[in-house]
Amino acid sequence: MSTLKRVRRRVENPMAAFALDFEELVETGGIAFSDGHCIELIKDDFGSLTFLDSNRKKFLQRIELAGQTYVPPILALSVWEALTLPRKHTDCGSTVELFAQIHNFFVNRGVSENAAQASTYFGLASWFPEFLPMAPCLVITGLESDARVFLQILTCIVRHGLPLAEVNEATFHRLPMQIQPTLLIGHVHPSMWRVFSASNYPHTYIPNKNEFTDLYCTKAVYAGSTLSGVGGDAVLNINCAPSGGKLPIINGATQEKIAADFQPKLLHYRLKHLAQVRDADFDAPTLPTPLRMLARALGSCILDAPELQAGIVELLESQGEVLRANRLLDPYCVAIEAILAHCHGENGATRVGVCEIATTATAILADRGETAVFESKRMGSHLRLLGFRAKRDAKGFAIHLTADVRHLIHRLARDHQVGDSEQAVIGCPHCTELMSAQTGRLNP
Repeated sequence: MSTLKRVRRRVENPMAAFALDFEELVETGGIAFSDGHCIELIKDDFGSLTFLDSNRKKFLQRIELAGQTYVPPILALSVWEALTLPRKHTDCGSTVELFAQIHNFFVNRGVSENAAQASTYFGLASWFPEFLPMAPCLVITGLESDARVFLQILTCIVRHGLPLAEVNEATFHRLPMQIQPTLLIGHVHPSMWRVFSASNYPHTYIPNKNEFTDLYCTKAVYAGSTLSGVGGDAVLNINCAPSGGKLPIINGATQEKIAADFQPKLLHYRLKHLAQVRDADFDAPTLPTPLRMLARALGSCILDAPELQAGIVELLESQGEVLRANRLLDPYCVAIEAILAHCHGENGATRVGVCEIATTATAILADRGETAVFESKRMGSHLRLLGFRAKRDAKGFAIHLTADVRHLIHRLARDHQVGDSEQAVIGCPHCTELMSAQTGRLNP
């Protein structure tokens, strides 16, 4: 996780010949040290960015430690205003008490019981991302209007909440990751799910011009009315449909009041349990590997509350069944499955028409009892969003199965959990490569 950014800042120095000097500084949005000591980014009484040193229990604009000078990051005014930060820390009580307060907060605002439970686990885990085997990703489905209100409510609970209307790969690279934000995203292009999947895991770097960017972070994302196009099992999924009536509209003043109540308690929870979370050994061996890693991440952040930890396993077991069932009918997953079948065709075709892929996809759905028909135009749209570029020739639009395209097909099959090891084709170099990569990732 990107917690540090080394910078050089100009400082006035009347003794210097040119009245200017430079000093080496380390910008951070918060950092935890091996002894349990940590520096936390907060807003002071005047609303300015500053630090809380857990050893000194006071606000500091800069901290000198082990030869390093730590300072708050310089942020654009718009980022600074959008970022939710605590202004102090207050006693959080027991884990059970804090969990109940957050859970009831969601329920009392019309959130369903299941969504409230998942959101509470997610909210607590967002305060310990640097110690988790993976960053929890909360995927929200339902009406866009409900999701917008839900994300606004969630901002009050998560650590360093940063709301974004939408994000693409280019803007993702430019986010101030050193502040360790919890991203709250209102819209995602389907092609971004592969990036999000990578950003769930620590130390997964993506090339960015002449450097590498670590995009690891916790995030909540609105995926639309259904899970169509969302890949991977290792996500928390909730439907934001209210349990009764509509979710309440929250104005800015009310949101600040709610955040002012919960943020100090959650900061204290982090300060109180940081070392325990770092050393936690919670596990859920009965779950499939992707969900097991997610269970580890969520369960490690629940201290001295075994019943709440057991609730994570129950929640993920039921969610896993729903996700697997949805994937069988998800149009993007079916499109990947169809083009993968042609990729492994007996004739070793190097060209496959979009209409052929559509026919194969329709046959796959028919085998599953569905009567829906994939039209070529619709299939072309899905393939475009997945990253394929069909080219027109004398026979119509087609995908040419070059080595790069075959690699993309296999990578999408892995990311969207289409097929399994039993369906890997012996002698296919892409199957061998990707199954090896998958084994390495799921068995760290």
